[in-house]
This record gives sequence, C-alpha cells and structure tokens, in this order.
Amino acid sequence: MPADPVLSVTEHAVLGILGGGPSHGFAISKQLDADSEVGKVFTVPRTLVYRALGRLVEGGYARQVTTEKRGGPKRVVHEATAEGDRELRHWLAVPVGHIRDLRIEFLLKLTLLRRAGD
Repeated sequence: MPADPVLSVTEHAVLGILGGGPSHGFAISKQLDADSEVGKVFTVPRTLVYRALGRLVEGGYARQVTTEKRGGPKRVVHEATAEGDRELRHWLAVPVGHIRDLRIEFLLKLTLLRRAGD
C-alpha cells in the first residue's frame, strides 16, 4: 500500500516514463527535457526527476532493480511496480479536474498514452 497516494503531475510524468520500461534517472530526465517529445508538453528539471523517483520508491510505485556502472557515476535503474502500473493507468484514464489543467496535465496524459500505443 502506498505511503502517500497523492502524486504530483511531475511524479506521474516520471511514472509514465517508467511505464515504458526500466530506466535510470539521467535517462528519464533526458526524456523530460525541453527537446524531447514529452518535454515539449511538460519539462521536468533533472533534480525534480530524482526527487520524484525517490518519492515513487518510498510510496511503493517504483523500485530499484539494478545499478549500472559505466565510465561515470553509478546509475540506479528503476522500474514501475504493479501498484505503480495501476496508479498510472488510473491517472491516465481520469479526466482532468479543472479547465486550467488542460494545457499541461491533459496534454501530458495524451502524450504518454500515445507513447504507450494507446
């Protein structure tokens, strides 16, 4: 059971990227920078990606699966848990609550759904 069931749009964006398969924070941040498909709709700075990953792990929505060691620092690979997958599917299926959320949250949902082939 998640520690805090209320996730931010940023946390849902990170979870949406993890929904496409295991990844590490740096790769996730590249998929959420301004030049990426998702980042054109919703940009997330790298520091907030790592904060969101920590919260997702604490809440039981994601878990660490391995550590990659390359030429630079170690990279911790995360994946969505079954609870994370359920939360993501639920969030994507629920209409936005306010018209002010159309520009960011709604477009983010559409972009993540398109990336998932839905």
